[in-house]
Amino acid sequence: MRINIHAGHNADGRTACGAIGFIRESTEARRVKDAVAWMLRQQGHTVYDCTVDDAAGVSANLREIVAKCNARDVDLDISVHFNSGVGDLAGNGKTTGTEVYVYSPSSEARPHAEKVCQAIAGLGFRNRGVKYSKGLYVLKNTKAPAMLIECCFVDDRDDVQLYGIANMIFPPSAPLVVNGVTVNAWGKVDNDAEFTISIYAFDETMAFDYDLLTLLGSATIKGKDILKEYSAGDSNGYLCLPFDFSSPVVIEKSDATPCYFVSLTGFNSDKVEYFAPLQSQVDHPDYICHGYLMKRIDLSSHTGRPVYDSFIPLTYRDADDNYHDMCSAFSFGLNAEYPWLTTETEKIELPGDGTPVKVALGSYYDGSKLSVEVPAGVTASVKGRYDNCELTLSHNAAEVIAEGDVVVKAPGVRVSIPLTQSAGISDITVSENAEITGVYDLSGRRISKADAKSGIYVVKYSDGSVRKVAVK
Repeated sequence: MRINIHAGHNADGRTACGAIGFIRESTEARRVKDAVAWMLRQQGHTVYDCTVDDAAGVSANLREIVAKCNARDVDLDISVHFNSGVGDLAGNGKTTGTEVYVYSPSSEARPHAEKVCQAIAGLGFRNRGVKYSKGLYVLKNTKAPAMLIECCFVDDRDDVQLYGIANMIFPPSAPLVVNGVTVNAWGKVDNDAEFTISIYAFDETMAFDYDLLTLLGSATIKGKDILKEYSAGDSNGYLCLPFDFSSPVVIEKSDATPCYFVSLTGFNSDKVEYFAPLQSQVDHPDYICHGYLMKRIDLSSHTGRPVYDSFIPLTYRDADDNYHDMCSAFSFGLNAEYPWLTTETEKIELPGDGTPVKVALGSYYDGSKLSVEVPAGVTASVKGRYDNCELTLSHNAAEVIAEGDVVVKAPGVRVSIPLTQSAGISDITVSENAEITGVYDLSGRRISKADAKSGIYVVKYSDGSVRKVAVK
C-alpha cells in the first residue's frame, strides 16, 4: 500500500500545538507517527510523512497537511492525535480509552480503523470504538480514505503518572556549596507522607537519562517535618518543605558537567490530599525554562516495554484555553553559599627544631570547618574566620625531614602551599660570634660536620646554645 501519515497540530512550542496534560499531544503524536511509519515500511509499504510543524495557525496547519496528503495518489491517509477533556487528574483506576474517526460508515478506512482500535485496546486502554465525523477537516478534504486516531487521553492520570517536578540549574564557574533545599507549595499532606529532594549532574550530552545522570545528594522528610500554615475555613494551606543534606553538595560549571537539576518526588501518594508547588509567575528574561515535569509512563503489563520517564518543560494555559511554554521555575530555594579560601603565602619554610610557623588565610569558613593535609612529621591547626583565619604549622618528628604540600580545604574550596624544612648545619647560626663546637646524631654520637648526611642532628654552639637541625 501507499500510505500518508502525519502527526496532528504544529510542533510543541509553536502556535496551534496540540493538547497538553500529563503528556504533550504534539510531542507524543510525532513519536507514534515515526514508530508507525517505520513499522509500515518494514512490512513493505510506501509511506509519506505529511506532518506540518510550523503553520501560521490551526486553519493553516490543517490546509497545509491536506495539501501534502493530496499531492500524492495513495491508498490511505492516517492522522495521529491524542485526546483531551476527561480531566482525570486524581486517577480513578480506569483508562478513558482510545477511539478512531472516519468520515462515514461506508468509508474504506473503516476496516483499518477497527483494527487500530483493537490493537491499542490490547495495550490495556478502553476501546471507545470507531466513530464518524463529516466535520473533521482532514477526513472531509483528503482524496484518499482517511482515519484520525485518538491514541488516548493526555489528561488521564491512569495512562500517565506525574511523579516529580524539577528545576534546572545552570551554575557559574565559581563553586556553589548547597547545604539544603526549601520547597514552597500549597496543599494538604498527612504527617506520615514522605518527600525526597535530589540533586543530579548532567554529563555533556545533557540527556534526561538516569543511566547518564550522576546523583550528588538527596534528603528525605516526613509530612510532620513540613511547616504548615492553614487558613480558617480552608482545608489547604501554605507548605514549606525544609530539606538538609547530610553532606554539602558542590555544584560547579565545567565542560563535563554543564548543568544540574533538583527534583522533588513524593507528592503522588495517597498520603498527600492536595499538592500544588509554587512557581514563578513572570517568564525568565532570557526565555529559559528552568521548571520541568517528570512523568513516568507504564505500559509494561500490556506491551512488555519497560517503564520509561518523560521530562517536559512547564506550561501555562491562558484565559482562552491556549497553552504556552512558561519560561520559569518552581519555588525551590537553595540553602547555598559561594565560599572562598585564599592566602598570599607562596612557600612555607618550617624549622626542624619545632618552632611554629604561622600562615595567614582568608576564609569564608571558620577554621574548625577546614581540614588540613600535611607532610609526615608536621602538625597543623587552623583557627579564626574571614581575614582573621590563621594556619599554624610545626615540626614534630626529629627523625623525619618535612617536605611536601600543605593542603587546606573545605567543600568547594582548596589551597595548596609547598613546604620545605629549613636548611642544614652550615646555614644555621645563633649570633655573629657563635661557632659550631660539636655535631651529634640522635644516638648522642659525635660526628664530623663534613660527614653529616641527610637527617636530624643536635648541634652545639660556642655561645652555649643547642639546636636540633636537619641536613638535606
